[in-house]
This record gives sequence, structure tokens and C-alpha cells, in this order.
Amino acid sequence: MNTSGSDEISLKAVKDLVINVIIFFVNIIKAILQFFKRHMLLILICAGVGAALGYVFSLIRPPKYSLKMVVRHNELTKKTFAEAIDQLNNLAISKSYDLLAKELSMNKTDASKIVLLEGRNLRDELLLEDTSNSKDLPFMIVAKVLNNAIASKLQAGLLHHFNYNDYLRDIKESKRKIYEEKLAFIERELVKLDSLKSVYNNYLGVSKNNAMFYNNAFNPSEIYQRSNEYHYQKESIQSWLSDDYHPLRIIEGFKPSQKASSASAMILVIAGGLCGLLAGIFVALFKDFEKMAKARAVG
Repeated sequence: MNTSGSDEISLKAVKDLVINVIIFFVNIIKAILQFFKRHMLLILICAGVGAALGYVFSLIRPPKYSLKMVVRHNELTKKTFAEAIDQLNNLAISKSYDLLAKELSMNKTDASKIVLLEGRNLRDELLLEDTSNSKDLPFMIVAKVLNNAIASKLQAGLLHHFNYNDYLRDIKESKRKIYEEKLAFIERELVKLDSLKSVYNNYLGVSKNNAMFYNNAFNPSEIYQRSNEYHYQKESIQSWLSDDYHPLRIIEGFKPSQKASSASAMILVIAGGLCGLLAGIFVALFKDFEKMAKARAVG
């Protein structure tokens, strides 16, 4: 059996196939280049018109302003706040201004100026993608609006939305009652300890005996130690009641931007140019098909 001949035939067949495939793709590339060469002017004109229309649209559309607010949160994770902000953003995107105005305690006219709301961490990453469970780290609320004059109203509306949320308010109210009861207990204990310290200090003033022995029933150092512990707890509770009672606190509020975002204008120009380019290619293809159809009809 002659295997060498069959091997040579198969190798030649593979070689011919590869060459034919290469020629096929080269011919396609040549045809594409010839197509663009024939219709270059038409395609460039269409792309230019599309880019010009995108630029004109960017001029006549209302400008967008960027706002950024840094906040600190507690009780809930950043993920929970991120989902809540995303729900507000969905109302803005869908133009459900009645519901958005109700959620943010704003009038409908001001709510209609809100284009985008999103949460971001301090690394400028989307808060929805942040997997941290920390309840202390600050994050940012970013907004895009059509009128930066609503910055203060939007800030107040966001704080009211989170700080007076029924679920969060119930959690805070329960904790507040516990802390207030604990604070009242500490105040009573401090009064008792102050009385003991006063009695002890009076005793030291009238006692002539310098050498003292304390049994387990009474040790003055424990009075001062316990008093310091209660004072520390008292300050911690008072700090919570004054600073951490609300779920969300501002570190840095919205600062109205005086300059509209220019990135959107560039995007519109590029998008318009690409659309014009595709339209030019489509028109050129239509013209070539029309010529082919006429040639066949004549033939």
C-alpha cells in the first residue's frame, strides 16, 4: 500500500485550502478598500453632518451640573444605602417626578431637574459594587442636575429621606430610649459616688491618722475608678444622642458647580459622527446594489 502518495496529496490539499482562504480574505479586504475609495467623499460628508448635528444638539439641550456630597452613616451597611439611592435614581431616570418629589420632600418642578443620583465610595467606585460591611466609612452621593440652584434643596431632601425613614427611625427610637434610660441610671449613680467622694474627702480633712487601712467593704480608689467609667459612658451616650442619632450625617455638603459638564457634549459629537458614518456606508451600499441591479437588468 502506497501511503507516501496519499500523504503528499493530503498535504497539497491542505496547502491549497490555506492559500485559497488567504486569497479569499485578501479579495474581501481589497473589495472593502475599493468600496471606501469609491464612496469616501459621501461617507465623510455623512460623518461630518452627523458630528455637526451632535454638536448642535449638545448646544440646545439643557446643561448638566455635577454635585457631590460626602456623608457618614451608621446602623445600616453601605450596600443598603446604595440600593436606596439606586431606587431614587430609577425614579429620576423614568421621570417619575411626582414620586421622586414625594420621596425627597421637594416640589415637582425642582425634582424634574434631577437627572442622576448614585452612591460612590471614596475610591469613586459605585457603591452598589462595594462589598464592605462597615457601618462607619464615609461615602459620596453624586448627583447630576439641570439647575445647580436646587443643590441645597436636594441635600435637605436626601437627608430627610434617610433620617426620617420609618424603618430607620424605629431602630433609632428604640436605641434612643435604651440610651436615655441608661443615661438616667448613670446620672443617679454619679450622684451617689459624688456623695461618697465628698464624705471621704471630709474625713481626710478632719482625720489625724495618716496610716489608713481599707478593708474589702470600702476602697476609695474604686470610687474614683467607677466614677471615671460612668463619666466615659455618659460622654459616649451623649455623643450618640447629639451626633449619631440620625442614620446619615453630612461631612461635606453639595457644592454647586458653576460649569456644566463638557464630557456629554463630546460624547454627543462622537455618537453623531459614528451614526453619520454608518448612514454614509448604508447609502453607499444602496447605490452599489442599485448599480448592480441595473447592470443585470441590461444584461
